[in-house]
Amino acid sequence: MSRKGICSNAFKTARFRGSELLPHQATLNNLLRGFET
Repeated sequence: MSRKGICSNAFKTARFRGSELLPHQATLNNLLRGFET
């Protein structure tokens, strides 16, 4: 699986579990943005 695919799955999981991960959402967004560039 490609790195982008892994990140996409991680992002979907993070959104699905958003209520638990809410404090980390900004960090996750920055992390994913870093992978995309």
